[in-house]
Amino acid sequence: MYLVSTLVTELSSLLPSHHQLDSTAGADTRVELVLQCLKSAHNIYKGLQELNFNFHTIILPEALKTIQTEEPTVLAMVTELNDIIAGVGCPLEDILAQLEMHLRYIIMAMDSPHHSAQNMVAEIRKRFELLLSRPAELVTDGLDDQATNVNSSSAVGSSDDVLTPGQMLLMGFNGLFEKLQLERNALIGALDTLDTPHCWKKVDQVWEAKAIAAPVFNDATRSVLEDIFLLKRLTTMQEFFSLCGQVAHGVTSVHDDDHLNKPIRRFTADYVSRQLLGVTSQTLALALCLLLHRIGLNVTVEVEQRDIGAENKVPLEELCRKAVDLCLKSNKFSGGTLAQASGLTSTLEATWRRREVARHLQQQVEARRSTLQRLQLQLTAHNWLHEDTLMMQGTALTAMAPISRPTFMLELRKTSSALLALQPRLGEAREHQSALVASVEQRLKWASGANPALSEVMAAFESAVSARSERLNLEQRLSTLVGNTCNAVLHHEALRTRTSEGMAHDTAFLQLVDQCEKSCVLATGCELIVTPAEETLVQLLAPDGPIDHTWIHNVEMLISDTVKTLQQKMGELQESLFIVQDCVKNQVIAVRNRLSSHHKLMSDVRNLLKSMVKLEDCGLVGLQDYVMSYRAYSEHFSALIRELMLNELDVDRVHKALDQLEHLKEKTGPIYEVLVMFAKQQEEVQQERTLACSRPATGEETSTSGSLASRSRRPPLLRQESICLSPKKGVPVAPSSVVTKPSRDPHTGKAVQERNAYALGVWRRVRMKLEGRDPDPGRRATVQEQVEYVIREAMSLDNLALLYEGWTPWV
Repeated sequence: MYLVSTLVTELSSLLPSHHQLDSTAGADTRVELVLQCLKSAHNIYKGLQELNFNFHTIILPEALKTIQTEEPTVLAMVTELNDIIAGVGCPLEDILAQLEMHLRYIIMAMDSPHHSAQNMVAEIRKRFELLLSRPAELVTDGLDDQATNVNSSSAVGSSDDVLTPGQMLLMGFNGLFEKLQLERNALIGALDTLDTPHCWKKVDQVWEAKAIAAPVFNDATRSVLEDIFLLKRLTTMQEFFSLCGQVAHGVTSVHDDDHLNKPIRRFTADYVSRQLLGVTSQTLALALCLLLHRIGLNVTVEVEQRDIGAENKVPLEELCRKAVDLCLKSNKFSGGTLAQASGLTSTLEATWRRREVARHLQQQVEARRSTLQRLQLQLTAHNWLHEDTLMMQGTALTAMAPISRPTFMLELRKTSSALLALQPRLGEAREHQSALVASVEQRLKWASGANPALSEVMAAFESAVSARSERLNLEQRLSTLVGNTCNAVLHHEALRTRTSEGMAHDTAFLQLVDQCEKSCVLATGCELIVTPAEETLVQLLAPDGPIDHTWIHNVEMLISDTVKTLQQKMGELQESLFIVQDCVKNQVIAVRNRLSSHHKLMSDVRNLLKSMVKLEDCGLVGLQDYVMSYRAYSEHFSALIRELMLNELDVDRVHKALDQLEHLKEKTGPIYEVLVMFAKQQEEVQQERTLACSRPATGEETSTSGSLASRSRRPPLLRQESICLSPKKGVPVAPSSVVTKPSRDPHTGKAVQERNAYALGVWRRVRMKLEGRDPDPGRRATVQEQVEYVIREAMSLDNLALLYEGWTPWV
């Protein structure tokens, strides 16, 4: 059919156009339109030929290569395509059967119960179009992904949308089918616009063609056919990718090209029988009728005259004979001219057939060459993987010779070396380019300063330089990646094949295997069990021969030397440890002494703070919390010193003590800062009270201010002069001229009860004894420790020597 269509197109191109005819005969432009329809029909057949050829030379090798190399994007694309088909919930064969039944119902103008099939196809179409229009996603997880990105980027240049290999394969495969669909729609649209008399349908060729191609010219049936062939397209893709997967993974025997092309050929046959059969014949019949009408035969009258009788069809061949007779009678051309035209047509047809056969053979040669290259690569891979086995067999299994390994490796080494040698030159060229670019940019800046219109030129130059730099970086990374990959392949092949390096490694491996065999034989013949200690001795000194007294003596000497060395190191470490422990003890004692001095200095302040805590109007906010925190701080410090003094130091305790010291260091600053803050607050309160006492207040103002001050302020601390001294020191007697008055609160006016300092001191001493802090305020002693301390003090000769002799305490 393709040959006939091509011949018709060639012959129709020889017909004169309506501009070359006279005005009366050339007014009808329908001939040009129908000839254009013939060309569209020919383009469909040509598209089918290209579908098979491009599939065989492009899609098939690329699909096999990417699936064999397990390209992630291709595998993901195949998986998504299978998910789209399986996501319908119904096999495609059942949906196709429902669509066929639905088409029959529509042709017979009956209500169809299979409307849901088209809804399922619409959902499949939506998901498939979404898969085709999905933007590319670049993945940079490793070297393989980097290579994929580099190849994709180099393929599209500066395009924003970068297609992955899986998307390119799917879009290329689907584009072959889409081209057919577009050509068919253009042909049907042109035939629908062709205006021909209704009676021409009585012509036999038009009648039969319309009967065959009836579903194509109906909108409802045409939409069903489009759905059917969409499912056939998806089925073809799925079946083809499944066959490629079987070939790549060796699940079944190796398929030939005819078996792999079977899905495409089946689709082509279905497409021609369901979409084109009758369309081309109808177009050609209408073209002949229009041409007959152009040369002077009234086709309409002829058809209507024949319609009177019982025969309802008018043979087109008879109309052609009448047109030829009419032209001969009217002397439009002679019989010789007709015979000459017939001869020339036959010669043209024979010449054209020879040309088409040659072109077809050329396409087959190219297809077979592509198949031969692919099979040769597969054969080479098989021979290289099983080279040792094939060399032992001696005879070649096939007449096809694989690629020579040494030649290929030599060319690969030369190419990779040349590529890696270009890296330094590329770096020098880039440095020179950077210098030139900097010079040009500087001059452009000067020029743009003088002429602001050149700023756009400068921006375009910077953009072009940036794009070129990115391109060079990409090419440099690609060249490095290719060079490293080539070196890895060469190294692998050098170790795997019978090279000097590979033979050396093989020899070393065989020696290890021999030693292992000897060890196994010795282990089998030995009935004794080797203990772990003996294994350790063997690992310590590997025996050169059998184990004898010499080896035992050598091991003994080695162990003795090792023990002496370790003992010497342990002695040195022990001595260093003792020195460090003594140093730590001395530092701890120094800290303890300083802490004791600190507690003695802080005893009065601490007791005063405790006394102020008991006062309700001391005027210091947070004093009780401070006293509790200071007590916890002091106890923590004392406990740490006591633990360091009593326990032996080890690594865990040292780390724990260091952590505690860091904690105490952080708390030391705030402790004394708060104490200083309390002193400042006390001074401020004292100043306020002094001012309040010096300012006179009368009447209602005095009572009001006094009540407010009594609520807002607290009385100041008692001064030392107002406190009674110890009875031993005596109480100071006021002069007779001075009359002592009781002290009063300046705010409330009430008399302030004076406290006896001696009594407070005794009270504090008793309280410290009760709390266990009598000798050392910095630590809390137990009852047993207090009793032992009192007995030790009573028996101390130093204390007894200080007693009064008249008391005779020894009696």
